[in-house]
Amino acid sequence: MTQVASLQITNDLKEIARVISIIEECSSNIPLSFDVENAIELSLDELLTNIISYGYNDNDSHLITVDLWLEGEDDSKFVIIRLVDDGVKFNPLEKKEVDLDLPLEEKQIGGLGIHLVKKLMDELHYERREDKNVLTLKKKLKTIKES
Repeated sequence: MTQVASLQITNDLKEIARVISIIEECSSNIPLSFDVENAIELSLDELLTNIISYGYNDNDSHLITVDLWLEGEDDSKFVIIRLVDDGVKFNPLEKKEVDLDLPLEEKQIGGLGIHLVKKLMDELHYERREDKNVLTLKKKLKTIKES
């Protein structure tokens, strides 16, 4: 495993831009294809927005850790992202699948962002560890040539 980036942000929506900026920096160093970089950025934007907006029952400042690393070799490389927060217990993988075929008036509000993340990432894993949510995302690394 090769650590690419590790940062802590506070539960402030403005901090998401800093995370996206780090991903863009990492993208040029790895390099990531446009599709992979876009999938990671969209997923992180959605997940961090949810954590910051709905994950805390107080107005205190909380830390969210974002770790990014590479795993595997040659044709089977993956980008791994781990989000760790001390918010209320929430497993996004237990969220009921969104029925995209329902008429608009029958659709429930919410859930589309998590649906999008599930479609964009190759693997997702959730666990509750030491009163913290730990969500791990895995995306197959495509080189610029594969895009």
